[in-house]
Amino acid sequence: MSSTAPAQFTKVTQIQGGFAKAQQPDSPGRELLTKGELQGIVKNAKKGKFTANEKANVAFGYASLFDGSRYLATSAAKKEYDRVSQNYGFPVFPVR
Repeated sequence: MSSTAPAQFTKVTQIQGGFAKAQQPDSPGRELLTKGELQGIVKNAKKGKFTANEKANVAFGYASLFDGSRYLATSAAKKEYDRVSQNYGFPVFPVR
């Protein structure tokens, strides 16, 4: 195992944890991802090298906010996600 594996695992865990926290009733967006929460997730994810795996985890975390009819995110967070996903080349995950 390489010496970077624990750091990558920690970053992925932080990405997943950030999206999970955003869905809590006591989160700033009251179960909706806010622009600030998304910016925090991306800021932590891109510390050091922003790997393809970390980008995929951010994209998957955002895709997991889709509840079948809408994204559980504020309109500002949706615009911010569009911006950062284009800037960093996030993969696209189909949602249903």
